[in-house]
Amino acid sequence: MTETFKYVLTRVCLRSGQLTLPYAMLGLFPKTGTVVVIDAENNREYELSFPSQRNVIGLADYFREKELQVNDILLFQHDAGGRFGISVVPRPQKSVFKETDAIKSILSNFYQAGVSSSEAEIRATYPQIPDGFDLREALTMDRRLAFTDGRWQPVERVRAEEAVMDEVSAESPKPLLGLGVIDEAPSYPKGLSGDTGDSGFGAEENDSELMAHNRAHFLFSEFGYSVEGITQRQLLVKTDLGRRKYQVFVYLLPPNERIDWSTLLSCRRDSGATYLCVVGDERDLERLHSPAELARASLWPWVGLERVQEFSTFVSLNPLDLEPFFERDGLLGRGIGRLEKSVRKRVGEMRAVDVILARLADMRAPSVFLLEDIVDVELPRDQLLTLLEYLAKAPFNLVSRVDNGEFCLHAPVPEALSQLSTYLLSVRDRFLGVEGETFVMGRNYDEAGA
Repeated sequence: MTETFKYVLTRVCLRSGQLTLPYAMLGLFPKTGTVVVIDAENNREYELSFPSQRNVIGLADYFREKELQVNDILLFQHDAGGRFGISVVPRPQKSVFKETDAIKSILSNFYQAGVSSSEAEIRATYPQIPDGFDLREALTMDRRLAFTDGRWQPVERVRAEEAVMDEVSAESPKPLLGLGVIDEAPSYPKGLSGDTGDSGFGAEENDSELMAHNRAHFLFSEFGYSVEGITQRQLLVKTDLGRRKYQVFVYLLPPNERIDWSTLLSCRRDSGATYLCVVGDERDLERLHSPAELARASLWPWVGLERVQEFSTFVSLNPLDLEPFFERDGLLGRGIGRLEKSVRKRVGEMRAVDVILARLADMRAPSVFLLEDIVDVELPRDQLLTLLEYLAKAPFNLVSRVDNGEFCLHAPVPEALSQLSTYLLSVRDRFLGVEGETFVMGRNYDEAGA
């Protein structure tokens, strides 16, 4: 039976030509003498020696011939006959960028998408564009695209946006009455103000709009916003983050109803809001992509808002996290996808901490270990080092660096986490009042803990 072991190369390995074996590989080679390993690619032999139980030398020539780099993975194989083999896990090959055909395809896709993007955003969307390629020149040469306000977009989109702006400018400004008051109905056209013209509201329709108003008020408040009612269909959502403030004019779209975009833009301008947002059923918002993009409004379906509320049970989401979705994309299609990706990344970082703590929990403490002892092929080495350095600082103080690639585990992980929990709870109690609810300012730190 053939045994296979993986070894991730470090800068120290490549500079010195020496390997430091993790605990899992200690039984692979004999403690003394020499061993011949055979290159699986060309059958060339390399003689290895062992100055100590964990150190292996003799592969410096192999590293140079294969042009190995940091984080490349070696595979050692030991068969039943006692022979040793060595090979390298191939690195993923980057695709070759063929300028003529590839850039034409990319620009056509960008044009058909009909979006407005900066050069940096285009590169992020199409990562196959190499860094040295002159993208600006290619965009300039394409007559289907225009550069306005620092962004590239289809020529037709620019013309349509100019037409909408001309129409809005021609409208006389309409005062935004009843700011912060729901009971006074301003004289907005049908589809914006919450009245239905000559027919009036039925009790059921009034209840429906009031429920939507309260629902939006609750959801935005949950994310830390201050919410003011303008009418039953209009809200002003505010946030004050110290050095950063912004306001959102929110319009609640009733089912199967059209929007007077000119009036809506005028209302947003009069309210002084930074952003314009339309909230409604997903099927009603799907047909509004083009006019909303021209009006620089974001579309937030109810299901998207509730999805964000679900995300907030896993990670903390605040107005700073949500502002990019008021700027563009909203929570429809690509927007909710961007938010999910961001949440998955943050959850993944927490799981990475769990993985390292689980590895450390398997060790006795105190003890000195090598980075290779807890390395995970699926977890990048740089991220592993960053997390260990994080665990070395207060309030964890769980590990400390002894030498290059060598760390000390100070205490068993369960015991350390229990002490950390006790410490954090005591800190919390120092800042709570007698009844455990009031935040007490100016108390002496020692008195607070008494």
